[in-house]
Amino acid sequence: MTGALVGYGRTSTTDQQAGLEAQIAELQSLGCTKVFAEHVSSVDDQRPELRAALDWCREGDTFVVTRPDRLARSVTDLLRIVEDLRARKIAIRILSLPAHMSGRFLGCLKTPDFEDVHVGGREGRMGEVAHGVGK
Repeated sequence: MTGALVGYGRTSTTDQQAGLEAQIAELQSLGCTKVFAEHVSSVDDQRPELRAALDWCREGDTFVVTRPDRLARSVTDLLRIVEDLRARKIAIRILSLPAHMSGRFLGCLKTPDFEDVHVGGREGRMGEVAHGVGK
């Protein structure tokens, strides 16, 4: 399937304008023809540009984000978004992960060993696992 590359960028505050601009530039350099961006905390349920981006995507498109914490506020939220995209036959690409790893990585999050993975945090890092991995 070939379709549009649809990008989404987010920072938590307007103080992070340079970070948002960097995300937009990275998404555009990859070839995203449509990029949605916003300044809103990931814990806020009202993320209108995310909703607009997800609604914009059609079967065969690829939804692109720079990092998982830019997309979701928790693993549960991430999996909900990914499942919605997959059900609609829309691919997802997370640029901080190798292209061949995105699907495998997201699939592994459903295993019991990764129930306590935390996405996000002040540093925007991923991989803090309660079992001592990634500390």
